[in-house]
Amino acid sequence: MSDTAPGPVGAPQTGRTDCLPSAGTKPIGGRHVRKRQLRHILDIAQLRHVQMQVMEPDRETHVGLDGPFVLLETKERRQLAYIEGQGGSFFISEQPSLGNLFGKYGILRAQALSPEESIKLIEQVTEER
Repeated sequence: MSDTAPGPVGAPQTGRTDCLPSAGTKPIGGRHVRKRQLRHILDIAQLRHVQMQVMEPDRETHVGLDGPFVLLETKERRQLAYIEGQGGSFFISEQPSLGNLFGKYGILRAQALSPEESIKLIEQVTEER
């Protein structure tokens, strides 16, 4: 997952891309909660600075299976990665680990459905549930 926050008014527009593991196929929280979550994802995906991508539900492997990560760039153009898990959370700012995560992000986006295909799949799953 990659994430950069929108800048202040007048600042250059930054973007956000989320690669989700599946299109809401896990029944956590029950049907009504899942449906609300999927609708919220569709609402967020309509924002100008957001691209949403999901993995096909039948995909057995992808480079994101090690867990989520967030890629950041400061206004000074410094790149960082943030990783959070049950054992703790930390920032990565040094090579080669940082470069590996940026490379993994590119592969992850290539393995995911396109943003348009992702929206269609989320809409389809929302209607089915």
